[in-house]
Amino acid sequence: MQRQVIAKNAAAGYKTALKIEQQAKEEAGISLDKDAMRRLEKITSPLI
Repeated sequence: MQRQVIAKNAAAGYKTALKIEQQAKEEAGISLDKDAMRRLEKITSPLI
């Protein structure tokens, strides 16, 4: 049960990060640090 909650929270956080990156690109042409996004993917991919 606990792991499912953690996985859902991590997935939600990752989706939020993607939304923020998309908004930033649209508004100012900036993107999040690619290394940071890769680290997020490594952390969340086994959980999703």
